[in-house]
Amino acid sequence: MGTVESRQSLSQPISALTKSKAAYKEPWRKTPWGGREELLTGLKAYVPRNADIEHVRILLDGPVGAGKSSFINSINNIFQNKTTSKALADSAMADQSFTITFNPISPLTEGDRGYNDNPSSSDRAHCLVSLMPADKISLIDDDVVKKMRTIRLVARDLGIPQVVILTRVDLACPLVKKNLKEVYQSKYIKNMMKTCSIRLGVPVNCILPVKNYHEEIDLDKDMDVLLLRALKQIIDFGDDFLKEMAVPVLTITSVCTMSVTV
Repeated sequence: MGTVESRQSLSQPISALTKSKAAYKEPWRKTPWGGREELLTGLKAYVPRNADIEHVRILLDGPVGAGKSSFINSINNIFQNKTTSKALADSAMADQSFTITFNPISPLTEGDRGYNDNPSSSDRAHCLVSLMPADKISLIDDDVVKKMRTIRLVARDLGIPQVVILTRVDLACPLVKKNLKEVYQSKYIKNMMKTCSIRLGVPVNCILPVKNYHEEIDLDKDMDVLLLRALKQIIDFGDDFLKEMAVPVLTITSVCTMSVTV
């Protein structure tokens, strides 16, 4: 998918003509590239007002290889101010996962591990976050997307807000590979966000492109800004859900994560 120009080899230089065809003149979404510390400070200062609920709970789902573990590690990197490996991931096992498997025709029942027949407000998921790889959206099997849509519809019926994280944007577009700040000028990335919106049924304004930490051993401010903006929107959505649950407005100092592989 996308134009030949936008899919050119990452090893080839990007000419001015190619860039003019592959990029918008101005970013179509504002990004505070110099605001890393402000974002981080705000998130760190976000503390619970209700002592009965410790965390905003985030439910992660997505196909194998979408970057769920890498996303968790990337967020942890920023808060620890160093590269970490808290969530186990195995790059040599691209078709496998360390996370739990979703079976839409066999729900959890009493007696199953982790089953809770009377979840409290703090036990429930407060935001559904689906991860999709920008460079592989067109290759993801329809059955996988169908399972993700099933999860999304159940979450919708429960009133749970939803966010989509578009990962691997640097691998999808050579302009972004060269300069991450052009993520919202890339026509290809915007097209992938629209494709993602259509396939999952999520509005484009709920889709956030990021680059996870993978090869890097040092932190990168531009990567952090996109990741922190994504985390802030997730928390804001989760906070809105808590209001609708008639629970006092909550804030968090840490992120409690679950991950579902489909």
